[in-house]
Amino acid sequence: MATRGLAVTQLLNPSTPQRKRFKALDLTRDQRIQVKALHQIGQLTYSEIHRRTGFSERQIQTACTRPATPQKAKVKRKGLIRTPQKQQLHDWFEESKAHKFTALYDLPNKVLSPLRSFGELALVRATLDLGYLSRIRPHNILRTPANERHRVVWS
Repeated sequence: MATRGLAVTQLLNPSTPQRKRFKALDLTRDQRIQVKALHQIGQLTYSEIHRRTGFSERQIQTACTRPATPQKAKVKRKGLIRTPQKQQLHDWFEESKAHKFTALYDLPNKVLSPLRSFGELALVRATLDLGYLSRIRPHNILRTPANERHRVVWS
């Protein structure tokens, strides 16, 4: 019975500590710069820096491999086709139902002449930005009275 109670307490309070997660932000900017200098200029290994500074090896590794200051997110490149041209493209799509069924790879050949100077990829991106989707067109059989008579005769 005594051993049973001991096993339960060991499960509830494990003797091995759980792994702590360290972030590079735990170190200040100046500390990250000093750690990087010790590693690059002082030619010290991570374990030597750990002994001298008391920082964890993971903090040291992160400070040495990442920039000392947080970086801004990279700005995505804007598309070549600007808003006035996109409006022309939108008007062209709305002009006729047949235009909406134009294949994306065929856009440079079919669109208005001011938009023909743009490449296929630029036109496709502008089309997607306008909210048009690329789908496989369903093949519907044209149902006319004459076609239905031919189908009945065939069957």
